[in-house]
Amino acid sequence: MYNLNNYVVNNLPDMDSVILEEDIAEVLRNHDFNEGIKFLTNIIQKKRSPNVSIGSESSKKLDVAENSNFNNIISLSCDHLKQCDCEDVLIVDDDVFNLLSLEMLLKPWNLKTKKAMNGEEAINIVKNYSSRPKKCCKKFKAILMDYQMPIKDGVESTKELIDLMKNGKIPWIPIIGCTAFVTKTEINRCFEAGMKDVVFKPLNKQIISEIVHNWIY
Repeated sequence: MYNLNNYVVNNLPDMDSVILEEDIAEVLRNHDFNEGIKFLTNIIQKKRSPNVSIGSESSKKLDVAENSNFNNIISLSCDHLKQCDCEDVLIVDDDVFNLLSLEMLLKPWNLKTKKAMNGEEAINIVKNYSSRPKKCCKKFKAILMDYQMPIKDGVESTKELIDLMKNGKIPWIPIIGCTAFVTKTEINRCFEAGMKDVVFKPLNKQIISEIVHNWIY
């Protein structure tokens, strides 16, 4: 298995302290791809030899070498992400049918799911997920949280998760509320708890598409 950090050290001197394997994977996984490319390109440009003026022949040759190394780094990073088998979305619901339905609705986007049947279980899953030793992923891209559940409901679970995020115990993850209640009171409770969005059951392809585009990709 390749070691991206060693590749950076050998091919881009002095960059090992700036670009590390996890940093590159994090940029490509959690940011708009084009913005991630710009970010990494800027770092490479900052490491340009200070004695080489932009636009000169030496600069052009350096650009070619840097672009080649950069493309190799991106390629290695993308290969690394493809090998990742971590779950992307945590779905929380006390109804098995709803869990399976959400899993099926997310499949067209190649999103792998982790399931929890109440808020307490969801919180424990997020804590364990964030502290896992694997380097590739340490957070979910989103949490789909049911509003009404036994043991710990969606509102209380969201409040606890937001507190953990604020205290740096877990990474920031968008929480989307899923509810059959449509009154203003219930919706306000969801947003006041810290949910980023609220969608109404039954969920369908259109609703899931909006969630994916607004909060995941």
